Amino acid sequence: MIAAAALVVAAGSASAQSYKAQIPMAFSASGAVMEPGSYEIRAVHAASPTYYVQNLETKRSVLVVAGSKADPPKAWKDSGAPRIGFACWEDGCALTSLWDGQAFAADRFSYKQSTTLAYRHTQMVTVAMIRTR
Repeated sequence: MIAAAALVVAAGSASAQSYKAQIPMAFSASGAVMEPGSYEIRAVHAASPTYYVQNLETKRSVLVVAGSKADPPKAWKDSGAPRIGFACWEDGCALTSLWDGQAFAADRFSYKQSTTLAYRHTQMVTVAMIRTR
């Protein structure tokens, strides 16, 4: 069930960053459950780092606000490419972080951990993104 997936991002304007990603599993973000599929992830100008996440097939969207910043994983830094991270359990996944491939720190999102014993078997999943703007 858990697999890394590629996002298609093309270089563009740094002011309004936008990314595309192929997310292979359902996940929760800001309390909403999002289906697997192709996504656009767009930075929104706000006081706190905020992202508009939209499934391009279903058009369902959610706003996610970063709660903190943290160093991106070494593998992310080494790749130099934008990434999004998920925590996955046997009963679901949650969006946990986003890194634009350039910033010193990654944005972290709060999420509700699994309510079952499955949380003991947490697996981190990384999905590559492609910059479109």
